[in-house]
Amino acid sequence: MISLAQVWADYGVAITTMVGGVGGWYAKMAGIRIADDRAQLAAGRQALALVDRASAREAKLEPLLSDLTGRVAELMRQRWQSDDALQDLYAQAISARLTIQELDAQAGRPPREFPPLPPYPYPPANRLAESDTLTVARGVVETTSDPRDAGARISKGESQYG
Repeated sequence: MISLAQVWADYGVAITTMVGGVGGWYAKMAGIRIADDRAQLAAGRQALALVDRASAREAKLEPLLSDLTGRVAELMRQRWQSDDALQDLYAQAISARLTIQELDAQAGRPPREFPPLPPYPYPPANRLAESDTLTVARGVVETTSDPRDAGARISKGESQYG
């Protein structure tokens, strides 16, 4: 029978060389695996950091968007009120002119010349579509069809004005 000491003496160098080679190869593979895991963890941390920044930005922009939407709704409500008042003013001005012309005709005087009223409806019809549609944050804020509505609705889409 062969003794262990004799086998070690005869083949010890070859065995240690093979064990060292296998151990080195395993260490290299383990190092590559650890480096891949670190890179994956770093990419995950970067993604989480991006999500955190996007969430923080969204948290800051949400109240701003709500505030601006409320302001646009209030401005549109005021616009409708101004348009209603302007319509009443035009009606009263035309009525007053007709009354004065009737009184002049009854008194036998020549009809008075009045300076022309500004165009009505204001803005003129060719500018009406431009003034009633505002572009806000890549959305289009459109006026509602009811002039007494206090708000405006936001619809997704691109503005027709660029």
